[in-house]
Amino acid sequence: MRSESGGMKLFAMILAAALVASTASADARTRLQDDATIDNGLKIVAIGKMLTDKCSAIEPRRIKAFGFALSLQQRAKGLGYSDAEIDAYLDNDTEKKRIKSAARAYLRARGADFKKPETFCAVGKAEISNETKVGQYLRAD
Repeated sequence: MRSESGGMKLFAMILAAALVASTASADARTRLQDDATIDNGLKIVAIGKMLTDKCSAIEPRRIKAFGFALSLQQRAKGLGYSDAEIDAYLDNDTEKKRIKSAARAYLRARGADFKKPETFCAVGKAEISNETKVGQYLRAD
């Protein structure tokens, strides 16, 4: 039996670590939300979190997901972003909404209905069985 709060806390932590990567910059550095690896990574994390939040039969592959989140953070640091800039991004509601909106669109396109939570299990299991970028960070009970 999985711990509901443990799984959600882990994915929230992973999302926070990954969202680090989207800090905007006033100088000549690449805006992290414009970096395809980081932007796609943030969406993968958000999609995975939505699937695990809506379907109790799906949970994150914790070690693999955490490693992925750390790789996004390291990429952001490699592009010149400081811990302070990363922390500042975590409070950026506009960017969080943008990523969540993209995640919702992805899920809807695959058959998830936010009014029918049971549809998330089918989408999540398809992601896992098709070994998608999202599915590789999830497992089904």
